[in-house]
Amino acid sequence: MKFSANEIFSRLFGFNSSTYYRWKENLDKRPIISLLQKYFTEQDLQEFLETGEISKLEILNKFTTNELKDIHQNKKKIKTFLEIDILEKKVNQLKKEIGR
Repeated sequence: MKFSANEIFSRLFGFNSSTYYRWKENLDKRPIISLLQKYFTEQDLQEFLETGEISKLEILNKFTTNELKDIHQNKKKIKTFLEIDILEKKVNQLKKEIGR
């Protein structure tokens, strides 16, 4: 069952919809609403309400900070290697086309 933003925040904080609207109107006094809206999708928050967790964050919990940095750095290296490979194939194709 898909919840509206109003229902999601009402369930998360345990208050009614009119309270949510008052909080939303005074974001400078209630920055928690801005934080949740900025870093979580409605689907993330609904998943949390339904299951007690957010699966994409649970996956991250399996790695240390250093492991995540390594994964990110290796991703950049792999992308660079793939780009080089694609360029080499294009150069070889051009060489064949011009008869070298």
